[in-house]
Amino acid sequence: MKSKNITMRQYLVGCCSLALCLTTASLTSAAVTGQWIWTETQSVENERAWFRKEFSLDKSLVKNMKAARLYVACDNHAIVYVNGKQVGRNDEWKNPSVVSVEKTLQVGKNALTVDAWNDGGPAGLLVCLQITLRDLKTVNIVTDKSWQWTRQRVDAQRVADPNHKFRPVAVIAELGKGAWGNVFASVAGSTFSADEQRGPVLLDGQFVLPAGFHIYRAATRELSGGSYAMAIDGEGRLLVGDGSAIRRLTDTDGDQVYDKAQTIAGGLGGRGPQGILLRGDRLYAVGGDGLQLYSGYNGGGELKHEGRLGKTFPTGGDHSAHMLVRGLDDWIYFITGDGAGNSSAHVNIPGSPVVNVRGASVYRIDPTGQHWECVGSGGRNAPGMGMNYLGEFFSFDSDLEYTFAVPNYVPTRLIHWATGAQDGWAWNESGGLRGHFPDLQPPVLSIGRGTPTMGTFYEHSQLPERYRDAFLCCDYVWKGGGGNQPRSSGQVVAFHLTRDEAGFKAKMSVLVDGKAGAKDQRGQRIGLAAVDVIVAADGSLLISDHNQGVWRVFYD
Repeated sequence: MKSKNITMRQYLVGCCSLALCLTTASLTSAAVTGQWIWTETQSVENERAWFRKEFSLDKSLVKNMKAARLYVACDNHAIVYVNGKQVGRNDEWKNPSVVSVEKTLQVGKNALTVDAWNDGGPAGLLVCLQITLRDLKTVNIVTDKSWQWTRQRVDAQRVADPNHKFRPVAVIAELGKGAWGNVFASVAGSTFSADEQRGPVLLDGQFVLPAGFHIYRAATRELSGGSYAMAIDGEGRLLVGDGSAIRRLTDTDGDQVYDKAQTIAGGLGGRGPQGILLRGDRLYAVGGDGLQLYSGYNGGGELKHEGRLGKTFPTGGDHSAHMLVRGLDDWIYFITGDGAGNSSAHVNIPGSPVVNVRGASVYRIDPTGQHWECVGSGGRNAPGMGMNYLGEFFSFDSDLEYTFAVPNYVPTRLIHWATGAQDGWAWNESGGLRGHFPDLQPPVLSIGRGTPTMGTFYEHSQLPERYRDAFLCCDYVWKGGGGNQPRSSGQVVAFHLTRDEAGFKAKMSVLVDGKAGAKDQRGQRIGLAAVDVIVAADGSLLISDHNQGVWRVFYD
C-alpha cells in the first residue's frame, strides 16, 4: 500500500534544533511505515543507546485527533517513552508492540525517546507513531535519518538536555527489506491490548474505486451480524439489522472502527430488519409481521416493543416489505415489494392519491401509525427509496429477470414516485406496460441487469461535488437469468439527477465495485454483497455487506 504525501500546514508546526520539521507531513492511507535505524550501519554486540525525536503538534491537529498508535519493533530490546512517560516496550522484533498514546500527546513540543540495546548480531530500531484525524487522514512520524542518538542516559523529557552529545542515526534498511522484512504487516491497525478492536486497514486495491476514494471494514461480521438495513443516531452510533434484531454499534476508542455491539430490539426476523427509522425516542422497524414500533431509545438500554402499526405485511423476503424514510412533512414513507400483499386494505385516509393499490407501493403514514395512504404504486420490486432536497422520492427498481433476452424484457430502472402515478408492473407481470400507455409513469433511466437493494441521497460535502445530491444505491449482485452469467460481486452506483421540465433525467456512474479474487488483510475472500448505504455524520459512506460486516468509504 503506497503512502500519499500531502501538505498539512494547517495542522503541523516545525521545530528547531533536534526537532522534526513538520511544516509538511506524510499523510498516508493508514499505512504503517518507517525505516530501520541504529547508531552505525555495523552493529556492536551488547550495544546500548538512547534514540530521540522531537516534534511539535499544532492545536488544531490535537483537537481533530481521533486516535494515535505507536508501533515499535527492536532487535533486540526497546523501552519507549512519550513526553517522559514510559508507554511500552518491545523484546521481540518479530512481534511488534502497539500502544495507544493519544492521551500522552499534547499541543506544542513532544518527544519520542527510546532506550534500545542489542544482544548480538544485527541491530535495528523501527518506530511509527500514526495519528488518525477525524477526517480519516493519518499523519506518520517514523524512524528515519532525522532521528538522533546518544550513549548518555536520557530522562525522556520534552526538551533535550543540551549537554547530551546527540549524533545522526544510520539508516539500516527500509521497512520490508534488510534482515527483518515487513514486521508491521501483521499488526497494522492493532492496539497494544489484545482486547481492543483493530483500527482502519485500507483495502483500496481489493475494490474498484474512483481516484481519491478509500475503503476499509468499519465493522466485522461478528459485530454486525447479517448486516441488513442501517441508520445513524444523533451520537454517531450505527444501528444495523443482524438478521433478526437491531444492534447498536459504538466506536469506543475513536479509531473510526466500531468495536462494541448491543442488541436493542428483537423479534424482527428473518433476514432483517430491512427498514430502520429513528425518530426521537421512538424506533420504527420493518420485521416480524409488519411495521413495528419501539420506544425508550434515549434510555440507552433494550427498547420496549409497543406493537405493530397498521395491518400485517410479510417481511424478510426479497419481494416483501422493505424500507422506511422520514419525509419533509415529518410523516413516514414505507416502500414495499410486489410480494408484500399490497392492496387498498392498507389505506384508511379518504382521498388517498392511490386507491387501487397493486404491485410495489409507497405508503405515507403518520408518526402514530394510525393513518395510512398510498402515494405511488405499480412498481416491480424496489427494496430501497431515497428522498431528494425537494421531497421527491426515487427508487432503483428491479427487472423481470426471467424474461431476459425476450422482446418484452424491461430492465432495472430508476423510477420517480410521482404522487398518484402508476409504474405499470402490476398490470402486466410478463414485462410491464409499454411506453406508449398514457397512464404509465416512464422511468427516469433504464439500466439493464441487476439486483437493486437500498439507497440514499447524498447531502454532505465530504465526497467530491459531483456526488452532491446524487442518489446512491446498492446493487446486491448481478444475477443470472436467460443464460446471462452472474457477476462475481455487487456494487454501489450513483444516479446524478437533473431537472427536466416537470420531471427528471439522470446519468449513472459506479462508485464502488467488487473485484474477482479480492481478499482482506487476513486473507479472507471479499465478495461484496451490498445491501444498504447510508451517510455517516462526517460525510463518509457506510455500506452493509450481507454477512461480511460494514464498509466505510471516504474521499481524500
